[in-house]
Amino acid sequence: MLVAGEQIHIVYQAILVGILGGFLNLIFSTVLLWKVAPRAPLLGWSAAVFVVAMVRFLLGRAYQRIRPDPEDAAPWGRRLRWVTLVSGAVWGAGFLMLPTGFGSVNTTLYFICLMGVIWGSVLVYGAVPGLYRAFVLPIYLPMILWALVPLEVSGFLAATVFFLIVSRYTSSGSAAIALQIRATPGV
Repeated sequence: MLVAGEQIHIVYQAILVGILGGFLNLIFSTVLLWKVAPRAPLLGWSAAVFVVAMVRFLLGRAYQRIRPDPEDAAPWGRRLRWVTLVSGAVWGAGFLMLPTGFGSVNTTLYFICLMGVIWGSVLVYGAVPGLYRAFVLPIYLPMILWALVPLEVSGFLAATVFFLIVSRYTSSGSAAIALQIRATPGV
């Protein structure tokens, strides 16, 4: 229980960095998608990403104010898991606004931008096994469906291979972090 509490604490310590990175990525993504996505859904999606980020921020602030003991961190972990799942779903929903296929330079750049969100989430969520996947799976599902609509095999394969590689890396990374926490005196 102490290990899980320390892992949750690590994620809450890193949450602000993730939010700031997400805001930068949101601005960049919105600019990239401005010419290829319908404006009203794009602005709605941008607002949704912003609102979820603010909920994450407020949750992080509440955690920092209370600073629960590791044995009392389980409810904070559940809240974090739900907010993380919703955040991933909102980021993934951005793909549903795009014309299908990788024909547009802006669409390809958005794909790269989203890969940055996914890689950045390793730093924020990697300490808690399963939390990273709670963020990434809702991003990948719309992406894979989006790539399959025109039966663009290369996009589907690229997304699938990337997911498998990142999942494997974060699984081993989470295990290594957990071992380091267990080895810490007093934990």
